[in-house]
Amino acid sequence: MEEKKVYIKTIFFFLVGLLGVFYLSQPAAKSVYEFSPKVLPPKYIEKFSFGYNEAMADSFWLRALQNFDFCEKPCRKGWVYHMLEVVTDLSPRFRMAYAMGGSTLSIVLGDIEGAALIYEKGLKNFPKDWSLAYRFAYHELYERKNLKKAADLLKQAGQNGAPLWVQNLAARLYQQSGQIDLGRSVLLDLLSRPNVDPELRKKAQKKLNELNKLGLEAHSSQKK
Repeated sequence: MEEKKVYIKTIFFFLVGLLGVFYLSQPAAKSVYEFSPKVLPPKYIEKFSFGYNEAMADSFWLRALQNFDFCEKPCRKGWVYHMLEVVTDLSPRFRMAYAMGGSTLSIVLGDIEGAALIYEKGLKNFPKDWSLAYRFAYHELYERKNLKKAADLLKQAGQNGAPLWVQNLAARLYQQSGQIDLGRSVLLDLLSRPNVDPELRKKAQKKLNELNKLGLEAHSSQKK
């Protein structure tokens, strides 16, 4: 029995070593345009993890972070989305992959379909996580123009511990002021976090500036 365990561990670390060499030891590029990721992990890789799912998920997560701002054009369920799929298949409770991954796909890459799928998967595994529902609402409103779903997601967030103002926002979402408030609050929350990817922070700040300008214009027009 002990020999069998040693054998399985040997096979596992051999596979991880091969994947590590392939995915992690490629020469560093000065910019994303000098090295465009093309290779994806094989399908159903979780079947070959031999119980070391978390370790493999961490390895693929670190690899994804190296090119978190890369996406093929047009960006539709691109490389980052597929890497996040693998990470969350291996480790379904890896919350950061859903939260940061969804925001990156939505705000930085414009991978609209990929972001929605990652958020859906996140809420399936964390149905009471109001913060995920809240971020997903932003995506549905601004990227998919789906007011009803955005409002439903805000109601879901409110039912699972979100502050009262989030619940009130659901009722105001059909007004322009409510839409601007949702966008600003999500982006400000994102920018307040200490370890946000620099490219994500840059794009979020740009979108926030645009919303602030839109809010001022809307306020001025109401006064006239």
